[in-house]
Amino acid sequence: MVSSGRLAGALMRQGVVDEYRFAVYPIRSGKGRRLFADGIQADLSLVEVVGFDRGIVLATYLSQSPPRSGDPQTAGSAIG
Repeated sequence: MVSSGRLAGALMRQGVVDEYRFAVYPIRSGKGRRLFADGIQADLSLVEVVGFDRGIVLATYLSQSPPRSGDPQTAGSAIG
């Protein structure tokens, strides 16, 4: 899902994000928004890195946090 930081932060606080993909561009600006808002912790494991022209990198991480009760990962599937 590509979304705003506000939506991503809300989903992260609920513990429902299982995979993160970050596109990293080699630009030095010295300022900008924080990736994770204060109070949000992400226990991530790097699973793949793909490099592209001009130094751009796509990094894929999996969440190592246990699923919360009621999450689709732990609940029975409602899709038949």
